[in-house]
Amino acid sequence: MAKEKALLQMIDVVRDFKQGGEVVHALKKTNLSIMAGQLVAIIGPSGSGKSTFLTIAGGLQLPTSGVVLIEKTDITNMNSKQLSDIRLNRIGFILQSSNLVPFLSVDQQLELRSRAVGQSVNKVSRDKIFQELGIESLRSKYPSELSGGERQRVAIAKAIYGDPNIILADEPTASLDTKKAFEVVEIIARQAKDHKKAVIMVTHDERLIKYCDVVYVMKDGILSLKK
Repeated sequence: MAKEKALLQMIDVVRDFKQGGEVVHALKKTNLSIMAGQLVAIIGPSGSGKSTFLTIAGGLQLPTSGVVLIEKTDITNMNSKQLSDIRLNRIGFILQSSNLVPFLSVDQQLELRSRAVGQSVNKVSRDKIFQELGIESLRSKYPSELSGGERQRVAIAKAIYGDPNIILADEPTASLDTKKAFEVVEIIARQAKDHKKAVIMVTHDERLIKYCDVVYVMKDGILSLKK
């Protein structure tokens, strides 16, 4: 069996910022590799550094020091245009609020992504994703007509449309009841396994970690493997 490749790596990554006259160590020296096919959970209390980690992993902010590799590409010294291209083409984001455009139908949500990269809609890819996520019947509906679980399925569709190899999920089940939360995480886990994507999920809900391959704990800016 071929060894899976690392899609996201952090090497001695540190993130500091100034607050008043003090330096806050939001993320202390962090090293990790996340492989294709892995669903990785990061748990920890609010203010522990999880959001800082996720924004650095997604190229939304750069570390104070250290190296971030996205599919072996060093993004640490990229300019804003280059980082935007990385986010658009190599990373899919799933947010807590689903982040759907309220006046666009489910079909149009994905069309918007195609327009952003200057491409026509990939109907084959779109229809396959809709089928995998069980949302074919929702394609003409608007966000206000969807349940919380349905909105998150559409958010997942948006994240994986365009076939990025890295998916970052920030509290993707926070607004869902237990049954729907489990369904959403099962879908995310299946995407990692079936399509060899590296998925990182930040969550407060430790019931969800049974679906994960690796679990890290973030505390006071320190990332460590859960024992």
